Amino acid sequence: MTLHTNAPAQRWPVRLALALAGGYALVLALALLKSGAHAISSGALGMHVPTTTAGALGMGWLMAYLFLSGSPPATIAVSLFAADALGQAQALAMIIGSRCGAASAVLVVGFIYQLRGSERAASLGTGVAALVTTLLLAPLVLAFSALLLEPLVGLGAQTWGTTTWDWLDVITAPPLDLLAALEPPGWSLVPLGALVLLGGFKLFDAALPDLHESERFRLQFPERPLALFVLGMLVTTMTLSVSVSVSLLVPLAARGTLRRAQVIPYVMGANITALVDTLVAAGLSGAPAAPAIVLTGMIAAALASLTVLMLVYAPFAQLVEQITTRVVRDTRALILFLAVVILVPIALLQAG
Repeated sequence: MTLHTNAPAQRWPVRLALALAGGYALVLALALLKSGAHAISSGALGMHVPTTTAGALGMGWLMAYLFLSGSPPATIAVSLFAADALGQAQALAMIIGSRCGAASAVLVVGFIYQLRGSERAASLGTGVAALVTTLLLAPLVLAFSALLLEPLVGLGAQTWGTTTWDWLDVITAPPLDLLAALEPPGWSLVPLGALVLLGGFKLFDAALPDLHESERFRLQFPERPLALFVLGMLVTTMTLSVSVSVSLLVPLAARGTLRRAQVIPYVMGANITALVDTLVAAGLSGAPAAPAIVLTGMIAAALASLTVLMLVYAPFAQLVEQITTRVVRDTRALILFLAVVILVPIALLQAG
């Protein structure tokens, strides 16, 4: 993809201020989530925290639907792990589950574009293809994760320090002290932390250059799957969100700039670097093993994607295309597809 823009660099002090505010919101959200997770793990309110890998996978998956983003549930998984409410395998499964549901935002964008009169196959098809690609890769990601988790956690516990959180406690103390004076229920800090986290992500989004204004750029997408894979990684690193980076493709597909087949390798790459913000959160969590857990998910996603790209990409892409075509052409197939992607994570959560 080549990006041509005539927009000058503007308001960089404002963007810097927004980025700093977003960073502080992230740190504060982690402190709130960590405190709330302690309350949940100690049994306050009797809230259910999955004890199995399947349950954690379902929880992360469903929470991504709730937030229309994978970043909040992945960060919550890190906080629950730091509070000893989740084990290593369960935290990793919840992070992987968050990737499974993250493309739901693209489906929503696709529906909106369809309601605006865009062709169903182009607009809705982009979201379906993104979700199908992620779900078909998920078993392979889980398999690689199971192999990599213990070695990487063992290495990470030896090399990652725990001093970062100490100075972060200092900068988050004033608002936390004010909150403590109100004596809210401990469990309420989790939804409050999630709201602060969403606010932080909004601030980060506002600090980034606006890629949605089509009059300011024109795009030329590469044709080779490996190039699209790298492109997905790069764009998602810039936006820190699969929901944003893949949703950008919906209007492009609706205009005919992008073919649906190009979405598949792009999404593969996007799912890897979407965890960059979670990796930062893990480093700030104070749990030595947390960064290694997130890295395990990233490396497993990279290995799974590269395995498919190098060995079985043609049949994989054909399968994604067949499923997507059937879903967008047949309303009954679409209803069945939506039912499956909702009921499966619910069943997994019930198993936990």
